[in-house]
Amino acid sequence: MNQKENQKEMMLALDIGTRSVIGLLGSLEDQKVAVHHKVVVYHENRAMFDGQIHDIEEVSRVIGEVKHKLEYLSGTVLEEATIAAAGRALQTESVTADLTLDPFQSIKRSHIQQVELKALQAAEKQLEKANEGSLRYFCVGHSIIQFYLDGSLIKNPLNHKGEILSVQIIATFLPKLVVDSLYASVTAAGLDVNYLTLEPIAAIEVAVPENARLLNIALVDIGAGTSDIAITKNGTIHAYAMTDVAGDELTESLAQLKMLDFDNAEFVKCQITNTDKLEYEDILGIKHQESSKELLELLLPSMQEVAAQITEAILKHNGKAPSAVFLIGGGSQTKLLPEMISKSLNLPTERVSVRNLSNITNLNYYPEEMMGPEGITPIGILKKALLNRHNDFIEITINGQPVKLFQTRKLCIRDGLAALQYNPHQLVPRRGASITVTVNDEEKVFPGEFGLPATITRNNETANLETELNNGDQIIIKPATIGDSACVRLYSLLNEEVDMQSLFINGNNTSENKILKDGDEISFNFKKNLVEKEIEDDDSGKKRIEIKYNGNPFIIETCKEKLIFVDLFDYIDFDRTEVKGELVLLHNGTPAAYVAPINPNDEIWIYWKKEDI
Repeated sequence: MNQKENQKEMMLALDIGTRSVIGLLGSLEDQKVAVHHKVVVYHENRAMFDGQIHDIEEVSRVIGEVKHKLEYLSGTVLEEATIAAAGRALQTESVTADLTLDPFQSIKRSHIQQVELKALQAAEKQLEKANEGSLRYFCVGHSIIQFYLDGSLIKNPLNHKGEILSVQIIATFLPKLVVDSLYASVTAAGLDVNYLTLEPIAAIEVAVPENARLLNIALVDIGAGTSDIAITKNGTIHAYAMTDVAGDELTESLAQLKMLDFDNAEFVKCQITNTDKLEYEDILGIKHQESSKELLELLLPSMQEVAAQITEAILKHNGKAPSAVFLIGGGSQTKLLPEMISKSLNLPTERVSVRNLSNITNLNYYPEEMMGPEGITPIGILKKALLNRHNDFIEITINGQPVKLFQTRKLCIRDGLAALQYNPHQLVPRRGASITVTVNDEEKVFPGEFGLPATITRNNETANLETELNNGDQIIIKPATIGDSACVRLYSLLNEEVDMQSLFINGNNTSENKILKDGDEISFNFKKNLVEKEIEDDDSGKKRIEIKYNGNPFIIETCKEKLIFVDLFDYIDFDRTEVKGELVLLHNGTPAAYVAPINPNDEIWIYWKKEDI
């Protein structure tokens, strides 16, 4: 298949960088990526800083120049382009979020999902606050660092009980401003954007073989102003990082040490790798001749600083040294830098390697001028466009509201709710209002009922927070409900031993089975000789205490002066050797305390409650 036959299938990939714009025109040849033409145009002034476009007009002019040159070389009119957002534009936030729990209810997956959603939203709000609310963000990904239950570290809180569930996460965001400025620059150059991805994702597409992406690998793109890091684990990008030291650090160091302007220092730095001896002229017009080895020794402190910061960022976001490190970008060609990084990470030298076009499988490269490590990202952008026709952005609706998401990984409904800033408290049912009453000067609390959990559907089918999202999905969420308030009637607190003539509510004598209100005060006396019946000494010196156990009268004979709640297990027939659900312990209608004293006529409930699935 020749080039002219491929013209209708050709696609344009643009790598819009801080120093230059690289344009590649390519197609598919028998499932291989074929690069037919390459054009590089440098910015005439600083239109971009650290991957962010500041002068849209200047960047669009450079893109237009790349477009026209490629149209001339190929003899075709270009209307669309594939682009990528710089990894250095990503911002990472670490936050901890808390969720208050019912201490007598086991932690379910819905609780874990709810606190995770709260953390994601808190991370975005924290980022927006740092930028005074001037920017909005796409969540690119997040990782759970640790869970805590009541302040203590816990590996998996599922099915545990506690009062406060906490989660610490690291979340990565892409400013929407970066995406908007890229679109504006490309559009102004007369092109439509047909595909957008992230530079680290594109680079991994060609730099890391597919069968190696399950490994823990750090891909480091060493550019001019920054070093961008992407860490893979289990087949996806696990974390992103960036350091603000890279190739320019060496250039500036050389300029100061040898009295060179920036452009000449950059030229000398690049030649150190390619030749043994160098001739150059300083800003005073004095000519010099030095060996590359001597100049390299002068740069060692700056190189060590670059290696140290890259190592520090990898360890911070990965938690340990990765299995391997792949270096790309122009700065990766600096002699001794790979060795310094491998030493800092305590990895064998062969585990830190520079990737170039020879490492890309299924590639046909036709331009005469070969590209080095700086060609990895643009070829990755082209491959993503040619082999992955789906866009890395998807748009869904949640309760009728459109939500745009960046699809760097499998997305689920939870991600959509985080982007929408949906209130996570609306997902979990809450108890209705409780009431507190006083019975013979003893306070009793009666909790309300639990409401119904939230219902979630995707395209009219039942779903949950972990259901995967696709472009165009319609999500409907009906919030969880609040349960009924506690409803307690007076007679439920009484038994046949109560003297009904002595029954009072709030100082008023009554015989009605009234529904109690919060704050009611109830008082009554027991029938004559009741106390003697409930507590008496027998011939053996034992005391008899009559209580209600699981709704039935129960007499305890004991030699102890005082009984506490935990003592009851010595007298009742209750099997605790096998867990059969959630253990319910109630003492006079409220959750029991193990050391609470047991008095005559106390109402005790002890049973297994089957847990919800």
